[in-house]
Amino acid sequence: MIETSARRLAVILAVLGLAGGLGLAAVLPWGAGLTHDSAFYVAAARNLLGGRGLSVSFDPRQFLPLTHYPPLYPAVLAGVGLSGIDPVDGARWLGAVLFAANVVMTGTLAYLASHSIGAAASTALLFMSAPPMALVHTMAWSEPLFIACEISALLFLACYLKEPHVKLLVAAAVAAALAWLARYAGVALVATGALAIAWHRHGSWKKSLIRAAVFALLGCLPMAAWQMRNYLVGGTTTNRILMFHPPTRASLSVGFDAIAGWFFPTVGSLRPALLIFLMFICAYAFLAWRSSATGLESDHRDGKVDSLAFLWIGSYLAVLLLSVAFFDAGIPFDSRILAPLYPPLLVLGTDPWTGLPASSDKGRRLRIVGVVLAAIIFCSQIAGTKSSLGLGYHEGIGYASRAWRGSPLARRLTDMRRAPVFTNAPDAVYLVTALPASGIPAKVDPHTNLPNASYPAELEAFRVRLETESGTLAYFNTIWSRWNLPSEAELTELLDLRVLAREADGVIYEARKNGKIQSYAAGEKTGQQTSR
Repeated sequence: MIETSARRLAVILAVLGLAGGLGLAAVLPWGAGLTHDSAFYVAAARNLLGGRGLSVSFDPRQFLPLTHYPPLYPAVLAGVGLSGIDPVDGARWLGAVLFAANVVMTGTLAYLASHSIGAAASTALLFMSAPPMALVHTMAWSEPLFIACEISALLFLACYLKEPHVKLLVAAAVAAALAWLARYAGVALVATGALAIAWHRHGSWKKSLIRAAVFALLGCLPMAAWQMRNYLVGGTTTNRILMFHPPTRASLSVGFDAIAGWFFPTVGSLRPALLIFLMFICAYAFLAWRSSATGLESDHRDGKVDSLAFLWIGSYLAVLLLSVAFFDAGIPFDSRILAPLYPPLLVLGTDPWTGLPASSDKGRRLRIVGVVLAAIIFCSQIAGTKSSLGLGYHEGIGYASRAWRGSPLARRLTDMRRAPVFTNAPDAVYLVTALPASGIPAKVDPHTNLPNASYPAELEAFRVRLETESGTLAYFNTIWSRWNLPSEAELTELLDLRVLAREADGVIYEARKNGKIQSYAAGEKTGQQTSR
């Protein structure tokens, strides 16, 4: 009977995973969505394939080691590229494969928690329809790989907590280590595993603590090696500075709205919708508690999976808050960053309903409430996901979109073939035109929100390169998010430039020979002359 149920579950999840993966690939005719981070992943993969190591320079003549991002995702893209597929194209198929795998693994995790095929299938369907899962798997981002490692680690940990075998412990530690190599926030998974092993002890406390320490050691060793490499080649471990900049109320509010949008993406006012959803959960919690008190609850549920999910959610949120507060003020609490929380939330949401026996009137009523709630969320999610995927299907996403592919300024740069290109959008130029590109100096460090003390020196070095290398300056007026860069007016006032081409979305300049930079004094208005 158990084998029959396992085969049935395997077939159901395999069909759902295959349908999800193929469907995702089909809705990406323009390829995976490309953003600022995507450009660095693609550059690192291409440079690795070209024998230049894991570097993120958009210009092959320069070496800029990859340190700000972990290595796993670009390394996997490079592995896909060994077959002759460019990393940009490989990102599309890798996202589809990972989507299929994550559907299957999330359903499996739900089954381990509930021992219910219905709960596993419902969880897989909700995963497939979820806006945050569609978002991250259609982009050339590290999140899909991170989620795959996350769920793998939770699966191995759940199996280990049930039957403590060394092989399961090692497998869980390897998965957690890979998650950390995919995203630095993966340290939360190492903490989750160590805490779970120590808490759900098998044998004496001493034995459990030793096993937790072994898990933590295995999980930390690969990242320790990576950070040592970073320090040796780049002089930094993660390209971040320890400084206190606490999360703002506005940034936390964005995270609140993002989570609300997962369940009710088509509702205009998201916060009331989330409150309604939380009221459903609270009502369920009360009724489930009453059922448990009267002895209706089934013994099929595995509380260890639930505790793992709670530990992971708490650890991940703690790491995010600490990262924003001390290491990177630019981390947004958006759907992308919070997406790894969605699979464990699904498991926690679907698992409890299976503990209510159908033989009881109260149990049947509560199950009906659960099915209705799941149906409402599924329909709401799929409406929002369909809308976003439809836009990506017709127009493309980010730098892979129709708008960027048809950019007049990018087309003019391609026709001119004058490299290097200095620009306020080096990521776009690199991905759209394949020309060597370099960024212009930043006035403010986006990770600390502090003024860049080296800006005057970097501006002078930029002028020298622009003149001596016969490059061009392409300033896109369609880029609005680079608040930390000097404006076009500031650059034209400070540098001796000549217009080469003017298009609807920007201007291309070149430096006049023997031009000189205007003096720039820190703290003074840009372009103001200073007397000596």
